[in-house]
Amino acid sequence: MVFSWSKIKEANLGIYVRNSQKRRLIEGICVRIRQTRNGEWQPEKHEVSSQEDAGRKSPAETTPGTIYILGTGSVGKLVAHALVGTPCQSTVRLLFHREDRLEEWYRQGCSIEVIRDGLPDVRRKIRAEFAKSPKDLPFFARKKQRTIYLLVVAVKGPETLSAISRVAYRLTRYSTILFLQNGMGILDELNEKVFTNPLTRPHYMLGIISHGVYSNSRFSVTHAGTGTIALGTVPRYPSKWSERTNPNQNVLRPRTSQFLLRTFTRTPALSATIFEYSELAQLQLEKLVVNCVINPLTAILDCKNGELLASDGVTRIMRILVSEISLVIRSLPELQSTPNIQSRFSAAEMEELTVRMAKMTALNYSSMCQDLRAGKSTEIDYITGYIVRRSKEVGIKCVMNEFLMRMVNEKLHMDMVQLSKQVTFLLDNQDDSKAESE
Repeated sequence: MVFSWSKIKEANLGIYVRNSQKRRLIEGICVRIRQTRNGEWQPEKHEVSSQEDAGRKSPAETTPGTIYILGTGSVGKLVAHALVGTPCQSTVRLLFHREDRLEEWYRQGCSIEVIRDGLPDVRRKIRAEFAKSPKDLPFFARKKQRTIYLLVVAVKGPETLSAISRVAYRLTRYSTILFLQNGMGILDELNEKVFTNPLTRPHYMLGIISHGVYSNSRFSVTHAGTGTIALGTVPRYPSKWSERTNPNQNVLRPRTSQFLLRTFTRTPALSATIFEYSELAQLQLEKLVVNCVINPLTAILDCKNGELLASDGVTRIMRILVSEISLVIRSLPELQSTPNIQSRFSAAEMEELTVRMAKMTALNYSSMCQDLRAGKSTEIDYITGYIVRRSKEVGIKCVMNEFLMRMVNEKLHMDMVQLSKQVTFLLDNQDDSKAESE
């Protein structure tokens, strides 16, 4: 075969091309080189250096895309509102699991209101969509759904499994999921039931939030107390839990995780800080201890956090709960190599931490107390339930904590039974009134 070659000379380099398309491409590159040397061109936001581009492995790592938020509770609304106003101009998209909620979102103007110091701040034109379950879609329609590379999960622990199952087919091994939740043991449950293959499961990040926030209405929230968000990445392939708490382990963060970390830390309203996973795991355990004591007690007694300290009998119960939890944590095999674990999680230190947090949030109602009042399921199985499960693994009896967990579950069950009886009574009265009118 005979080829017609043309020759282009630029910057003393001999470049040969076979067709006009390649010739135009190289001419453009040469023009760009001249402009760069003369200072007439600067890279745009979407353009990257050749060194960065050479290390990329997927479209997800090239352009992470939209930050999806799963859960429109108090934390989800706060995060979405903050990210919309970030200097990074991140694109935020809410995921609704019910179509009626999405319709309500459109009716009220696609906006979220955050109230600080009595002053409302409304941010509008936030995108949203209905998270369609793969069961409701034919196979060819699933391929047309947008891939989710950045996902923030702000639903409660009992709802996490079903919520992520609806969008699991849109996640890839390059995706990153940030969990902003109370409790522990959720990741192990997801790995066991949803993302069973370690080679294809997404990357995980944890966030421990201390902001004081509560919902006023469906899309309005009050930011009562400014706190922080502790962020960290979870190692991808830990062979055992102790490796995840090893501070010397080199954790390579994918670009999607780096994008989330950079975006959150550059958002002033969130006050996010990055921690190594070893420190983040200990912070998570400290918060777990506080939640194990304050949340179930306030839920059963139906009181504010500070009112727990007003009774000597309740403070004695708190002391027993703390001593059981402290013993379980200090006996966990994966923490035995962690320095100062015995002193950091001693009963005295944990009791002091719990009392301090009860005083700081004295006028607040715990989330578990609010859930029981509203007749909603609680996170007790991922808070106290986690301690009870781990206590059985290490051979320690947590009698008081297990009793408290059962009390919360039974109280919810009794409230639901009473509510159903009231509804039945009202329906019967309506039927009787209709019969009398006829």
